[in-house]
Amino acid sequence: MSDTATITATLPKFILFAEDDLTDVYFCEEGIKKFDVPVVLKFVGDGAQAIDWLSGEGPYGDRRSFPMPDLFITDLKMPRRDGLDVLKWVRSRPDLTDLAVVICSTSYHFSDLTRAQELGAIKYIVKDARCASLMKFLREYLTAA
Repeated sequence: MSDTATITATLPKFILFAEDDLTDVYFCEEGIKKFDVPVVLKFVGDGAQAIDWLSGEGPYGDRRSFPMPDLFITDLKMPRRDGLDVLKWVRSRPDLTDLAVVICSTSYHFSDLTRAQELGAIKYIVKDARCASLMKFLREYLTAA
C-alpha cells in the first residue's frame, strides 16, 4: 500500500448530525466512542443551521473549521426547518448530489419513510432506546466504506 493510501485509510470519517434532542445527542456521542474506526461527529440544533453548515454560510464559512461531511444525518422533526425540507434542499444542490443523507426519526409514518426515499435519503431509521439502531447502521456504514 502506498503512503497516500495509508494516510487516507486512517483519516476520520466526518459526520454532521442535525438533532435538537440533547438526549439523542448524548447517546450518539457515547455510541461513537465505542467504534473501531476514526469518526468525527458534530451536531447542529436545527435544519436552518444544517443548511448554513452545508452551504458554508454565516458562521460556517470556514471549511477548515466546518468541513463538508462524509455523511449527513438529520432528525425529521426539528425547529425552523424539518429534516425532509433539509433533504429536499440538499438534493436541489448540484454540489451536494453525492452527499449521503440519513433520516433518523421517532416517526413510524409510512408517508415520512416514502417521502424520505423519494427525496433521496439512503436510509430511514426509526429512533429507539439509546440510538441503538442508528449506531448499528453507522457501524456497518463506516466499516463498509
